[in-house]
Amino acid sequence: MGDAQFSEHTRRPVFEAGSHRIVNGICASQGITADVEYTRNYPALINSTEETEIARRATSRVVGDENANAAAERIMGSKDFAFMLKERPGDCIMVGNGADGVGGCMVHNPHYDFNDEILPIGSSYSVELTRELLPVV
Repeated sequence: MGDAQFSEHTRRPVFEAGSHRIVNGICASQGITADVEYTRNYPALINSTEETEIARRATSRVVGDENANAAAERIMGSKDFAFMLKERPGDCIMVGNGADGVGGCMVHNPHYDFNDEILPIGSSYSVELTRELLPVV
């Protein structure tokens, strides 16, 4: 998906119109009708460029440059953090849970099982981010 589809300006009209089109198309194929109600709830989560670079530097010190992907593919989803990013610039990162074995799936899934082995990575990232933002003089 292009950047335009992840902007607040186009997200709502594009998604809302698409939802109406899909539901009405499926209903028409079955000879029925539906009323579609789209609730405009969460804003788009948009990371700021400067804060993303700060997060990338901190992440690189923990897991190495090759594992600090500041240009990862965007995902569709909603997070409360989007409300915070509307007020102040910031960056929402994904630490990752691992792709293999039990729990190797997205959150909000009945098979999700938090990988306790990533706790040191998340904790170390928090320390490095603090060092990045509050350098010792």
